[in-house]
Parts: sequence; C-alpha cells; structure tokens
Amino acid sequence: KVNGVTFGRWIRDDDYMGKYNAISFGAKGDGLSDDRLSLQAAIDYIASIGGGILVLPREKTFVIDSGLYMRSFVSLNIEGTLQNRQRVVNEDVDQAFRFTPIFMGNYLPSTYDTTNQKYNICDSIIGSKIYLKNISDTALYRKDTMIILRSMEAWDNGRNSFKPYYQTYALVDSVVGNIVYCDNDLGVNLEKPALLGRVGNIKSSATQKVDGFGVPYYGVHHCNIYGSGYIISEGSPMALMTTAYIVNIEGLFVRGLEALSGNMMVKWNVNNMRFRVNKQLLELSVNTNKSSFTNWVGEFVDFEYKVNRQPIIRVGENSYNNLISNLKIVSISGGGDSLSAIAIDDGWDNTIQGIYLVADSLTNGVEIRTGRDSAHVYNNVIKDCEF
Repeated sequence: KVNGVTFGRWIRDDDYMGKYNAISFGAKGDGLSDDRLSLQAAIDYIASIGGGILVLPREKTFVIDSGLYMRSFVSLNIEGTLQNRQRVVNEDVDQAFRFTPIFMGNYLPSTYDTTNQKYNICDSIIGSKIYLKNISDTALYRKDTMIILRSMEAWDNGRNSFKPYYQTYALVDSVVGNIVYCDNDLGVNLEKPALLGRVGNIKSSATQKVDGFGVPYYGVHHCNIYGSGYIISEGSPMALMTTAYIVNIEGLFVRGLEALSGNMMVKWNVNNMRFRVNKQLLELSVNTNKSSFTNWVGEFVDFEYKVNRQPIIRVGENSYNNLISNLKIVSISGGGDSLSAIAIDDGWDNTIQGIYLVADSLTNGVEIRTGRDSAHVYNNVIKDCEF
C-alpha cells in the first residue's frame, strides 16, 4: 500500500529500469518455500514488456520444485542460489523439465502436432539450404513460412510419432528452384533423407502456437544467465535446452547431477564456470553449432558411470563448429572404470582442446563411437589434452 492505496505485487524497488529483484515478485528466497510460481511470474512479466534482467540477490536461496521456463530477451543474474530440490535421478527425457532448474526451448512431446501434416522428402540439408527431390514441392515452402524438419530416424516404427529432439523449426527466407533457404543453420544430412513438413504461414496463427508452458514452437533466444551464485540440481543438468539461440552463461557454480545438456543450441557461449557434479559435465547434441564452452574448473564426486556409462564430454547427433576449451577436471572418487573423458558419436568441425583430467580410473581418453548408419564424424580437432 502507498498512501492507503493497494498497488499489488508489482511494486518495484529495483536499482534501475530493466533490472528486477525476485523478491519484488513475491519470491521468499528462504531455502524452504517453493518460489517457482513467483520466479516464473517475474520471467513472464519481464518478457511481456520486451525484456530485462531478473536478479536473484545474494544470501538468498530460491527453491523450486519444477523447472523455470526461460523467455526470449530475459536474463537471470544469479548472485544467490537457485535450487531444484527434486532429487530423483531422472532418465526420462519427456519429464526432464521437472528436474532441471532452468529450461530453454520446448521439450514436451505434446508440443509437436503430428496429425494432418503433409511431409516431403528432401535429399540433403547443407547449412541453411534444404534440397528437395521434387521441384514442385517448393510451392509449399514460400517465403515467411514456418517449417519443421524431422530426421528419418525420428519415425517410431511407422506409427507417425516422433522424438521431439529430432525436430527443428525454422522460417523460410526464399525458395530458388528445388532449394529452400532457411533462416538458421540446420546441419547436414548426407546419407539418409530428412522429412520436411510445413507448419503454417508466419502471418497466420501458426506462429502463435505454444506448448503447455507457453513456450513458442520455434524456441527462445537472446538470454543471459550469469553471476557469482550457485545453481543446484540433483535430478538433471542445471540447464536443459532444445531450440535455443544466442545464449550466454557465465561465472556460476554448478552443483548436482550434470552441468549442461542441450539440443539445437546455436551460438551459445558458456564461460568461466565452476562445477561439482556426479554424472556428466557437458553434452552437445542434435545440431548444436557455433557455440563455445571455455574455462571450466571443478570435480566429479559419487560416480554413477558403472550404470550410465556417460562420458565426461559428449558430442553427438550432428553437432558441428563448436569449441570446447580449457577445462580442468578432478575425478578421484573411484568407480569410473567405464568412463571416457571425451566421446564423439556424431559431429564435425568441432575443436576440443586444453582438457586436463586427473582421474583414478579411466577407460578411454578419447572415444569415437558411430552407432548409427547416418552418423558423420570428420574434421574434428582434439589437441593439447592431458589425462
């Protein structure tokens, strides 16, 4: 209340325009209360006014029981602690959003409507170019049309259902002959054709389609997550993402199951991180490209590798043009006898350098394991590593 007038929860007490204190939105930060609704309301509000920074102040612990959904042009300045207190180790990707502190993009299978859509086969995808078999197919993909790309491997035994992380959304820039030019790099598919399905015209309601959490089908972009605070997650990586563009993460201390795992990460920079995790450090998959992960230091504790067989660093599913550099890792808790330091399943033009690992048990330093016919592993550089 101000002069007897109630203005509600949105009273501002921030330092300057564009920066918002989580406490102003009803979050308690007491380490006991579930602050998810308040924090999500803050993120949604900041997005609704065009963007800004949500501050989680020092000496406060913000507990959540399900992940926060990031929005485009919203940043998190974490000076205190953000903790998802769900402790069940979750291996079901369809439920992973519940266990991660921060989720970017969309992930739920219900997001993807696979009914009443016509799909065409394209010969290959090279960068932002989609080569179609039939020139007449291009009539469906005119400028400003949102399209969806599906890998052939995403088909589920002919039942017309798809794994969500084998899909990418994009907008058509232009169509020339039998080539559809898109607004973002989509990767390469040389040996097996991909399926191409039109979602709708950008000027129609198709671009308004969102998943159950209000996240657009085409993902999120322009987000920063930074600070000197902590992110704690014992059931999932500290951040999960699919279809997220232009994201910067810097300076945080990550504690829990995994550090970072993502699909379709484009132009990410994750630098100067500290960690204490027990399953996996970094996984790049499904067309992650043009991203850098540099200057990380930390340790592994309470190994689970005998069960999960997860490498410390994994590159897979058409990931390309990424840099992983200057990571210092200590792993002396035992039990890691099925562990590889670096595994490349599918990817090209990636550089992994300056990895320093001290471990009491290690099966492989570098492991190349192309488990699928469509996998491509070439032009990767691994150098200046010490195990």
